[in-house]
This record gives sequence, C-alpha cells and structure tokens, in this order.
Amino acid sequence: MKQKIISASLAALLLLLSAHTQAYTPASGDRVWIDMPAINIDDDAYGQGKVTGIINDKQSRVYIQSITASKAFSSGISCALNTNDTVGWQTPDVLRTEKEEVFSNLQLYPWAVGYNRYYERQNWLLTFLKWVDRHPVIERDRLTEGYRIVKERGMNDLARVSELIIMEYDAYHGANFNIYPIPKRLANTNKLLEHLQQRFAAEPKLKQLWFAAQRDFTTMNEDSYGFFMIQAIDKIIEDAKKSRRLLSKDLNNSPDAQKFDQLISQFKRG
Repeated sequence: MKQKIISASLAALLLLLSAHTQAYTPASGDRVWIDMPAINIDDDAYGQGKVTGIINDKQSRVYIQSITASKAFSSGISCALNTNDTVGWQTPDVLRTEKEEVFSNLQLYPWAVGYNRYYERQNWLLTFLKWVDRHPVIERDRLTEGYRIVKERGMNDLARVSELIIMEYDAYHGANFNIYPIPKRLANTNKLLEHLQQRFAAEPKLKQLWFAAQRDFTTMNEDSYGFFMIQAIDKIIEDAKKSRRLLSKDLNNSPDAQKFDQLISQFKRG
C-alpha cells in the first residue's frame, strides 16, 4: 500500500458500521461475529463470542471468546474497539479476552454471515492489490465477481471503487487478455480521464483529497471509499502517462494525443 491509515478511531469505526444495513436481531445464546472494520481493509479486526444478554434494541452484551487482529498483507495494527478501553496490536495475533462487553448491534452478525463478510472484504483487497501492482494475468471475471459480491453485501464504498477499476481494465484490454494497441488505448484513456473529471465535479470532497499536497484520510472516514479511490486514481493517471509515452512520434499531433495532453494537464498535483 502506498498510503496507510495510522489508526482507526472509535468514531470512524462507528461511522463505517453505520453505513451497513443490519437486519440481524441478536438473541441470548447466539454465537456471533463481532465486526471491526477499518478504513484500510488491511487493518480489519474481528471478534467471536456468544450473546449473554440483550440490553435494548441497539445494544447487546457479548461474552468475547477472542478478538483477532488479522493483518492479511502487512504487519502492524492499531485499532480502537467499541469498548471502554483502547486495545492495540502490533503483530497479527489472537487476543483472548474471555470477558463480557456491551456492543452495538450494528457490529454483530450471525457467526457464518460475519465470517463470510470478513473474508469477502479481504478477497476484495487482494484483488485490488493485484490490480494496483499490475498483475499480468488478473482476469476481468475476478474484477466483476468482486464487484458483484460487495454490491450485494451493501459495501457500496468498495463497489464504487470496483466500477472505476473495471472501467480502466476495459480501456486497456479486450477479450482473452488481448491488450489494445497504444492508439486505441490512448483514445479509451481519454474517455476515462473525462469520467474522472466528471467524478471530481460531482464529488468535491474526493477532488480536494486527491489534489491535496498532504492527503488526510481522516477527512473521509465514513467508509473505505476515499482511501482506495485515491490509490485507484493514482494508478490510472500513472498508467495513462505511460501509454502517452509509448505512443509513436508520428502520432504525437493526432487528435487523440492532443486531447490527452489537454486532459492530463488538469491532473497536476501541487
């Protein structure tokens, strides 16, 4: 990851959770998964336990069997939990608490549902990282399947990032890993850059964050959208410039090349 969130505050965690539609109503005795997502999915944590009592329609008491800080792709984590204490982990580990705590029902899922949600987020992250690293054999079906899953699970922040990833993939690739020749790639990239301009116009907060000399991801802590979208746009701009450099000199004054030069000039960061 080029950018890292140093910590996820309790407020950010609750905002992230509040974005989910939660239909589950815990019952005493239920085995539950305690959802502890982070802005950077690589910092996600989770707990496992059993419901011991219902406080009200918004909170339940849970006997925590374990809390896991599972760093999937890098080491080190700092996360604030929905408890009275702040617990920090420095390495991938299982923290066995074996005590009761009160949790928001928004954090609780039936165990199997929560398990699947956690690993679906991790799988989405793995696909994202492969795309960012330009994995040579990443399949479009993998991108579209990842999009379908996060969309169906209500992870709209990730779905919106996936839409942009698929757009860039289609700008460069045809069927069966067929990579378009540079002139066609450049023409397609122009459409992608125009889309980014439209997105910036519709989302001034995203535009401000992308162009900022010092990017502060705490200003977009409602979900993971800003964190991953910034990285996605960075890659798209870098790929676009590379395509322009590969264009043969005899096409330097072509309409597509001139249009590209005009568009890319609007993506200069201070």
